[in-house]
Amino acid sequence: AHFAFAPSRLTADHYARKLGREMAVLPTPAFEEVTALDLPPEGTPPRYLLHFANQLGARKGSDLVVEAALLAQASAPDLTVVCVGTIEKPIRAQLQEQAAAAKGRIVLMPTLGKGAIYALIRGAVATVLPSRIDNIPNAVLESLMFGVPVIGTLGSSIDELVEPGVTGALVENGSAQALFEAMIAAWRGDFPQSGSFRWGDTKLGHPYQPEVAAARYLEAIATALKSRPPKPQR
Repeated sequence: AHFAFAPSRLTADHYARKLGREMAVLPTPAFEEVTALDLPPEGTPPRYLLHFANQLGARKGSDLVVEAALLAQASAPDLTVVCVGTIEKPIRAQLQEQAAAAKGRIVLMPTLGKGAIYALIRGAVATVLPSRIDNIPNAVLESLMFGVPVIGTLGSSIDELVEPGVTGALVENGSAQALFEAMIAAWRGDFPQSGSFRWGDTKLGHPYQPEVAAARYLEAIATALKSRPPKPQR
């Protein structure tokens, strides 16, 4: 390709190293795709942390979320985590068994429509999104877009979006213990409060505003077209 780009610096740097070519980084526009439902789905607890993805699995850190929630039972027995999405087969039985053992403190929900997801995000204390590796996850963008703090992981691309202490927390990648400590802090209120920030106005969030992101796309395409070598004459 004459011009190549990725949404995250993590992915762009990976392909630049692997292919030995220049890779641009163009932020993904973050916007409300649909109107949020007025109320979250039936069965949603009154207070909860939220973990969600289309596919819940090891890459998304779903096993770490459940492990951390179980660790929290001793020090915060009322801590409740809602997990939304289709559980990938390798960890399905394990997660379902652990959720049953948690006796209502881990609530599993199937994949939901975007309006219902938005309602769940807006009602959450925080979202718990500890991907081991990712490429600017939509779940993180959506949470921050609604002013809901994110507990994410270092070295996963989520650290390109979350400012610790301002819009959430970043924990050691792959550590259920570190995740548990951040979840406890969020649950006890030692954390940015939902609705306390406008992510689009922050230094990290500004490039993801739709009009800003669109302008960057157009500028990058125009620059690439100008520098494109002419096609050889037949």
